[in-house]
This record gives sequence, structure tokens and C-alpha cells, in this order.
Amino acid sequence: MGHHDPAGLVEDQMTGSRQVSQALRDRLDVSSRLPCELRHLWRAPRLRERAIYRQPQVLVVHRESIFPERVTGFGPRLGPVRPPGSQSGEVNVHAAWRLAVARQAAQVYARNEKLAALTAAGSVGAGLADRFSDLELDCYWFRAPDDLDRVGPVDALGGELTALWDYDDDDQEWSEDYRIGELDVTVSNFLASTIEIFLDDVILRADTDPVKHMRLAAIQRSRPLVGGEMVASWRARASEFPGTLVSALVARSLTPQALTGWAAREALVSRGDDLAVQDLLARAGQVVVRVVLALNRVYVPHRQLKWQRHLITGLEVAPRQLGERLAMLTASRPAEALLAAEALLADTLLLAEGHTDADISSFREALAERRRPIDPPPLPPPVPSGP
Repeated sequence: MGHHDPAGLVEDQMTGSRQVSQALRDRLDVSSRLPCELRHLWRAPRLRERAIYRQPQVLVVHRESIFPERVTGFGPRLGPVRPPGSQSGEVNVHAAWRLAVARQAAQVYARNEKLAALTAAGSVGAGLADRFSDLELDCYWFRAPDDLDRVGPVDALGGELTALWDYDDDDQEWSEDYRIGELDVTVSNFLASTIEIFLDDVILRADTDPVKHMRLAAIQRSRPLVGGEMVASWRARASEFPGTLVSALVARSLTPQALTGWAAREALVSRGDDLAVQDLLARAGQVVVRVVLALNRVYVPHRQLKWQRHLITGLEVAPRQLGERLAMLTASRPAEALLAAEALLADTLLLAEGHTDADISSFREALAERRRPIDPPPLPPPVPSGP
């Protein structure tokens, strides 16, 4: 075992099996060794809420399950990708190149019989990628993937593994990060049976858990590269989006807690508390967008509502000039922006009341609250002195 082993896979001369060696662990950068509490900060774009530290271990597998050769030459091997709403002839070269890499990666992952489906997700799958985009791959498995199922393709692709995370009970997911050349790749792994459970919870029981909704949004907005029929069946179920779910999402978004501090808005402006005002405005905008997406039966794809302009374009049920009015929340002076937010929230409430049976009375009361300015009582008239 003294030979160079770039994959970090050590062959046992007696048993003919291979192990994931410590050499592979040593190739991981500092991110894999951060305390678990910091994992969601390291992978902030993914907004993980719970981190699990990778405990060292050695796995033994049969050599037939190893990915034996590397894939090289990541050139554009598929047709152009057109941005949503683009004109004929307009091509998103950033999405096309990244999707070509995804397609070659899918060929490697597809060699594993445990894999049920694989999609290019995120901005690449949606055709929106720009020069800042990474590549997100979502893998769905018939059986739980082990370490070699996850790191084997990285080596076969000539990639550099940068993080390997254990199973996350909250997200019900395994994940890893690696780099191919200059391109960062993030992989999310799920059991196919988990997606079926998510669908039952959301469609049949009106579950509003953001983790489940983001997963269904990812499935709807992705590009299937392996297991297309399975992905299509999931999409068909997700598209049912019953009215009970719409009402539950609206009620979840329109809670008085979302307007904490709203009653003091005029005081904040008067005192020059611009950061506090911006916090109010940001929360108001989030409420509006989440309610509008629910009314249009659109799953929220990201906690930060990234790709905002694309997300709200073409929605049938929305306040008039929604995009322009949201822009006013950040472009206007604080007092004007708060008035714009109040009007936008009021219009959104009217839509919610007209399309759902959600009880939003508490939110309406919170929206109307206003802290009264109080001045000291007038001083008594001076007492005349002497005759």
C-alpha cells in the first residue's frame, strides 16, 4: 500500500476490498473540521440550520463498487440553455456550461444501482445561473448512501472534496461539497422514500414545514438527468397544491409576530433609526412575497427568496405593480418607504381574504397599530407676584 493513491482509497491485499483511508480525510479543507454549530455559517447559501460534525471512521467495500476511472474534458456537451422569458436566440452561457458539467457528473453517479434519480438544481436547473452561481446536484437514493457512494464520484470526476457532512436529522439529508476546477459543486442526498413522505405531509396534511417546501420547489425547478420518470411523478403530485395548503401558508405568513415593532415605525423614523426601519421593511416585503407565492400555489424555493425578480414575474394573483412597489421599500426615504409598505400589505391582505379562508384578523390589527406621541402637559400659568 505504498503506491500513490490519489483517491484516498486503500486496497486490502488480503481481502481484495478497499477502504476510505485517512488520506482522503486529510484532503478535506478546514470547513469539514468546523464545530457543528458553525456549519450553517460555512454553507450560508444553503442556509443549513443544523450542522453535524464528521466523525472519523473507516469503511470497507468491495472493489466492484469503486468508480474505476476519471472523467476529463468538461466541455459544453448539450444544447444552449435559454433564460426564462428570453427571446429566441438568447442563450444563458453560464447555465449551459454548468449544466454540461452536471450532465457528465450524472453519467458517473448513474453507474451506482442505488441511485434512483439525480437532478441539476438551484439556478442551473432553473436556467437562471450567472457568473456567481455554483452547481447544485440533488441525488435521490433507493437505499441510504454510504461514504463511498458519495466520495467515489468526486474522485472519478477529478474533483477536490472540500466538505463531507453526516446525516442531518432536521433536513433528512446527507450533503457534501467539492470543486471541479474553479467550479464549486454542492450535493444534497435524500432517500426517495423521504420525498414520498414529504409529499404526503404537504399535499395530504397541509404541512407548512419550510424544509419540505424547499425540497418540493427544488424538484419542480430542477433539470432531471437520471430517473426522469420518478421526478415527473413527484412533480405531478406537488402540483396538486390544495386550497387547504394555500390557507395554511397564508395564515403562517400573516402572523402578528411578523410585524414586531411595526407600531413604533414613526418613532423609528423620527429618531433616525434607519437600520431598524430597514428591518421592518425587509420583513414586510418577505410577508408580501410569501403570501403572494402561496396564493399562486408556488413553493418557496429559498429562505432568503433569492432570484426575487424571477420569482414574482408573471404571477396571476398579486398586488398591482408588485415588483416596482417592492423596489420602493429599499429605494425610498424611510418615511415614504413605510407608507409604501403599509399600502402594499393592505392590498395583500385584501387578496388573501378574497382567495382563502385564513383568519388574518390579528395581522390586520397589528398593521393598524400606531404608537401615539405623548407630550407633557402644559405648564400652569405663572402665579402673579405681589401687588
